[in-house]
Amino acid sequence: MSEFFKLLPLVIIAALLCAIGLLFYSNYWQTPPSESSIVVNPPSKPQTISGRASVIDGDTIEIRGERIRLFGIDAPESGQPCSIQGKTSLIGKDAAFALADKIGGQVVECRPRDRDRFNRPVAVCSVGGEDINGWMVANGWALAYRYYSRDYVSQEEQASKRKSGIWQCNDFVAPWDWRRDHPKDPPPRAKPTQRKQVFYYPPGNTVGTAYQTLEECERVRQKAGNVGICMMK
Repeated sequence: MSEFFKLLPLVIIAALLCAIGLLFYSNYWQTPPSESSIVVNPPSKPQTISGRASVIDGDTIEIRGERIRLFGIDAPESGQPCSIQGKTSLIGKDAAFALADKIGGQVVECRPRDRDRFNRPVAVCSVGGEDINGWMVANGWALAYRYYSRDYVSQEEQASKRKSGIWQCNDFVAPWDWRRDHPKDPPPRAKPTQRKQVFYYPPGNTVGTAYQTLEECERVRQKAGNVGICMMK
């Protein structure tokens, strides 16, 4: 019995430690852990890309060497034809000319919304506060790219009713269907180092003049009064 009383203080201390442990365990599961130890960085606001732009095609521009795809729209391909009143027109080039004329020498401001499979920014771009993505669709030079966005569906419906741009064509094919039926050929293996050329097309000129670089072509376009387009082929 005397041995029990000798061990009693140790038993009491052990019991107290167990009780304290159970109390902390209970509080841990009832109360969520503090969030102060978790650093959460909210997504940063996409950086605006702005500057003078060169038109690559009806839905792609280039600002300071960076290619930018216009969000929510799809314009005809460069070599895509259509028939208007019995005459064949390269509607893709017409769309690119329309975009180049709209931009002129003005500063273009682009707000990225995403990146495409080529890692290019996909952006809503504006000139003087006007959304040029929507302008292209509203004037019939591009379609609303419904697969990715429905932002410009109403503009497309208006252009269709007015028979603007591509809506004058008797046999127009949607750009996504054209690309499916006309896949681009891979570069020839015999000439792996062959470089693409850049062609300058002044307004009304469908032949174009070849240049080695986009920068060289752009200088010529600026000397001409920022008219026409530089297109890589």
